[in-house]
Amino acid sequence: MEILSRRTSIKKSEAYWLLNALKLEILLHILSIAENEKARHAISQYISELQDVKPALTGDDLKDMGFKPGPVFKTILQRLLETRLDGEISDREEEIMLIRKEFPPPGAEDTGS
Repeated sequence: MEILSRRTSIKKSEAYWLLNALKLEILLHILSIAENEKARHAISQYISELQDVKPALTGDDLKDMGFKPGPVFKTILQRLLETRLDGEISDREEEIMLIRKEFPPPGAEDTGS
């Protein structure tokens, strides 16, 4: 929790990845004993707002877009989650636009030879 109290600002996605691995009971205990206001705020915000945030798109949607199941799914879904958490996107259509912008269309790297 030291990182939460030292940083002048922390993105919601950063707080999410720091706190997501901890059980709710642990987070509540830390919240009850934390003296640093920044750390308490980050934990409280995670519990009340962030822990249940999910991308609108799923692996099935990625398949429908032509992506083959594999490590790219994790990369894309994590990117969608981070941008949702940080308020950069807010709906399914924006997620689709982000994927089209940041990830090459399936087969685009093929040279055709």
